[in-house]
Amino acid sequence: SPARRQAFAASCVQFMTQYHFDGVDIDWEYPVSGGLASNITRPEDKQNYTLLLQELRAQLDAQGAMDGRHYLLTIAAPAGPGTYANIELDLIHPYLDWINVMAYDFHGSWSPLTNFHNGLYAASGDPSPDPVIATQFNGNSAVQAYLAAGIPADKIVLGAPFYGRGWSGVPATNNGLWQPFAGTPQGTWEPGLFDYDHVVEGLIPAGATRHWHAEAQVPWVHDPQTGLVVSYEDDQSLANKAQYVVDNGLGGIMFW
Repeated sequence: SPARRQAFAASCVQFMTQYHFDGVDIDWEYPVSGGLASNITRPEDKQNYTLLLQELRAQLDAQGAMDGRHYLLTIAAPAGPGTYANIELDLIHPYLDWINVMAYDFHGSWSPLTNFHNGLYAASGDPSPDPVIATQFNGNSAVQAYLAAGIPADKIVLGAPFYGRGWSGVPATNNGLWQPFAGTPQGTWEPGLFDYDHVVEGLIPAGATRHWHAEAQVPWVHDPQTGLVVSYEDDQSLANKAQYVVDNGLGGIMFW
């Protein structure tokens, strides 16, 4: 409701100024649908999200006028077409300083096959039966959709994961890529999640082999002895994503 949006925005601004922050970042995963099954979701939250950002921007600007400065308003935004379809991209960007596009977690233990969780581009051999998943679950597709919605390029920040997602019990076919799997391995800090050091200092020296996909522009590792596959980010893929940001005039890179 308008009253609750006003109260929420006021509390955010009060907290921000009390602790000398530069602004507010909203991470709503996600309006309407696409988040945890336990979330309360409603169709009207597509519009409510826009109204919430509008109220936050108004109160941040009012505080900024008193303080003689500009306060930031940013969001963490989805990269999957089914989730960003529930956001009024063409309406929200005037209220925002930048948009952090979460171009990761495209695939994981919930997927039917091993796949890239952080691909920069689509891979022509992706066997996903849903053509949307095969062609649009990648960073470039998300960025192009945001640009097509009228968002200025310099407000788009490309997200990169500083972790990998893994699968266990994977056959050796195609070096473990696009294969069925038996389970989710124990990762660095929770099942299925591996940090970069664990991959390059643990898994690769222990017998896993790094592979590179020239189309998706990301690596993966496969250990044929243990049946482990991990899709992750490394120095080569991150450098390519940085170049993509430069080439497309984007606002920068963020990481999770």
